Amino acid sequence: MILDTCYSLHEVAYVYSHRFGFPVEMAGGRPSLVIGDAVGAVTMPQQVGWPVRDRLRHPKVLAVPVISHPRHRQWIFLVHPAGLVSTPVARVPQVCILDPGSRVWLPTSDSRFGWYWVDAPKRASSPGDMLAPAQGQVLRAAKSVLDEWALTGSGSRLI
Repeated sequence: MILDTCYSLHEVAYVYSHRFGFPVEMAGGRPSLVIGDAVGAVTMPQQVGWPVRDRLRHPKVLAVPVISHPRHRQWIFLVHPAGLVSTPVARVPQVCILDPGSRVWLPTSDSRFGWYWVDAPKRASSPGDMLAPAQGQVLRAAKSVLDEWALTGSGSRLI
């Protein structure tokens, strides 16, 4: 539980900023991230997200923060934005890199009502030092999963 001691949305924003290194902005009284130079996001269907997350969970990737919403079938992977990503990797079917200026709403409680953490962030060593995989790592993992499914036919149930 990462937000259990928070009593206001401003306290939630403070925790995200100071404990996890997120560049949090308040919008409409809610904590959010604006995609840009400091943070990126990659979205994909939940069915693809599970194996991608599992592939990224190893000692070289310290954290894999993933957000979702009960009404959506998409997972949002928070990432360190990359410079240039090779064209084949950047064009992974069913996977989207959020554009700069896009807003990602952060969970405001530890419950699964509204936006919630599929995988919670890990504590940063200092504010602004977000622990997350590089955008290219997430894209390569997604491409690998989808390529594997194409060869075996196991991804045919994707919606």
